[in-house]
Amino acid sequence: MNYNINSKFLTDIKAIIDAKDSNRLVVFAGAGVSIDAGVPSWGKLIDSMKDELGGLEKENDYLKVAQLYYNQRGQKEYIEKVRKELRNGQIKHNELHEAIFDLNPVHILTTNFEDLLEQVIKNNSHPFSIITKDIEFPYASNEKYLVKIHGDLNETDFVLKEDDYLSYGNQRPLTEAFIKSIFSTKLVLFVGYSFSDIDLKIILQSVSNILGENKQYAYLLSPDNMPTIQREYLEKKGIHVVCYSDADYFTKKDEKEEKSNLIDQYLTSYPIDSLSDLGHKLYLLLKYIAKYDIFKESIKHKSMVEQVYYSLDRFSDLNCLPSDFIASIYPFNNSNDEIQAITNGIRLDLHSDNTELTSFLENDLIFDQNGFNFHPAYSNEWTESQYKENQNKFKKAQDILISSQIYQINGIDITKGVNSNSCNCLRCKFERLKLKEVLKDIYISSNAEIEEEDKAYYSFKVEDFEKSRDLYKRIAVRSWDSRKYFCIILQ
Repeated sequence: MNYNINSKFLTDIKAIIDAKDSNRLVVFAGAGVSIDAGVPSWGKLIDSMKDELGGLEKENDYLKVAQLYYNQRGQKEYIEKVRKELRNGQIKHNELHEAIFDLNPVHILTTNFEDLLEQVIKNNSHPFSIITKDIEFPYASNEKYLVKIHGDLNETDFVLKEDDYLSYGNQRPLTEAFIKSIFSTKLVLFVGYSFSDIDLKIILQSVSNILGENKQYAYLLSPDNMPTIQREYLEKKGIHVVCYSDADYFTKKDEKEEKSNLIDQYLTSYPIDSLSDLGHKLYLLLKYIAKYDIFKESIKHKSMVEQVYYSLDRFSDLNCLPSDFIASIYPFNNSNDEIQAITNGIRLDLHSDNTELTSFLENDLIFDQNGFNFHPAYSNEWTESQYKENQNKFKKAQDILISSQIYQINGIDITKGVNSNSCNCLRCKFERLKLKEVLKDIYISSNAEIEEEDKAYYSFKVEDFEKSRDLYKRIAVRSWDSRKYFCIILQ
């Protein structure tokens, strides 16, 4: 039996996912995301400056060291030094940078100078405008921004030395205002920052000075375990820390404790040889957030009848659903990766990878011409009212599947007992290839029993996409007015 599962870890993960799903997530990327790509740490850069200056072995103020180097060597040597040490233009992005975009952030902010995130944007055509200085905000062509809040190495005004930080508000007022607005309206996820990161502390202090209690809590992903005293410090600064080790839990087997990890259990095929141990753990944290299905986790311990029913009942405002959409959701698709295949044609066969679903349909349901019954064993588990309730639930799910033209699941016919020969609904007419009658019902019929959702869906099936789009727009307005929101992407 599982026990000692960190409930705060799951609560924090769900808060981040909720922000992702509601278009409120902003990723703040630090130096830690680029270490494995070959970008030297800030510490190594400063140590190199200290070696050249001499006499600063005990100086731990990074900003002061950079300022002293600038003062002694001048702007040209200072800029060339930073570009050389940080290997400007010589490095390539890796899987960690790509994983950041899997979270579908509304914006990405970074204190990094290099162009690794821009490489991902360009290679994958992500709709992000790249902002490196204030003047570029008004000219942004996309709603999503990658904001390099400390500038870019290809420019000469990047933020690194003491004077740059002290004059930041005067030199970059729009960027500073944008950062503060983000912390007041979005959920910020710090990735690639550590407890001792000076950038993290400066950002938090700056935001706190302006917003005070009005700022939202931010989150920080840490691949390494963080001591309680450090977590408490960051909590007071407004940051919830989410460590990879927080996903550890224990199972008791034969009087022995065995340690497991929720993330490793959920993701089974993500080994990345190019990443260090810490880089790989940070990558897994990002993939876990991107792949975690809150709804799936909430119903996977219920009976298969309830899993099928609740999965489809979420969309009860629609009489039918796109078949490829159904194929992508749990329990019909039990995978965290690709959508399962559907055989093309009018009578669709959904190919599910969920063996429990297949077993249930094959062994626990008894279909005949009059409908279906459950295996006799269920009579011993359920009361008469529970049996009837589960019958009604599965019947509703069956109706949605058939209305969506899914007639088989892994070759198992789920339509037995449903007589469509005498039925004149749009679905049955379409199945019998009575396309003229379908078109008449869509365009001419004033029959109030024919729902707009049916007309929209079957307009799509007969490839009248303009009519289907217009009807779905009306449905969307109705949904907005009734505060019953849903979004299904037709591909």
